[in-house]
Amino acid sequence: MRGHAAQARATRGRAALLMCVVIAALQVVPMTSASAYVSCTNYYPTGNYFDGYYVRPPVAAEGTRATINYEFGNLCDSVNNGSSTYSNNFHYTWVMLENGNATGGLAQIGYFRPIGGTPRLAAEYDVDASYSGADFVRTFGTAVGTSANATFWVYYNPSTGHLDLNYDNHQLSSTPFNPNSKWGSPSNWYSEWFGEVTQKASDMPGTSSARTNFRSMNVQRWDNDQYTSSIGSPTLRNDKSSPAANLSGSSYWARTYIYSNGFDIFTVNPQS
Repeated sequence: MRGHAAQARATRGRAALLMCVVIAALQVVPMTSASAYVSCTNYYPTGNYFDGYYVRPPVAAEGTRATINYEFGNLCDSVNNGSSTYSNNFHYTWVMLENGNATGGLAQIGYFRPIGGTPRLAAEYDVDASYSGADFVRTFGTAVGTSANATFWVYYNPSTGHLDLNYDNHQLSSTPFNPNSKWGSPSNWYSEWFGEVTQKASDMPGTSSARTNFRSMNVQRWDNDQYTSSIGSPTLRNDKSSPAANLSGSSYWARTYIYSNGFDIFTVNPQS
């Protein structure tokens, strides 16, 4: 899903080719409420809703990176629109490199939690903007708990010409394509850092007392393959910055302003 796109697209999880793998575990923290959900009224269609930042860096970038500390958030069991299934009701906290040219495409990695499931490491890519079929691949890694902390990086590997999707010093996935030959000019590639949900009534991961945070946001320069903290001036996207009139309750999503290449996201008045 294009993190900065104004229009909604079909939920990515429905037609994805899922590759379940386990690679070099992070410490697993027990989470007794991991599979919990809340029943809340949701009059919005299933979609992709975001809280975070995106940027087209001042120098063309071929990769992106950040350290993410993940906290829990409730998912709505939206039975009134039939969208409470494993594949299309989730939250996802990630870093992404996205092709902003006409053909589209993305590579991203972060923490993924479906309704009824435990948060896991996850990575995905698509060579174009179809976000479905065999070209769209999502790979799952090990389970994690609240307060999980890892550095996620989309890395253009100059020795292979592919994008490696890494956490800390481990690789979870890698694209089979070279973005330089498939995506067009890198001057229009975006670096993105977001929390994402597919039900607008769901909570963005984190609360005011235990916030999900992004730190050490970097981009990988296209001209020398090196990461830099000079990322430019990211743009905010928050799809529920105040209580929505047609959602029950008074919850909404918030974030701190970006500082020292970092920010927090969380839900004010989370569902219970």
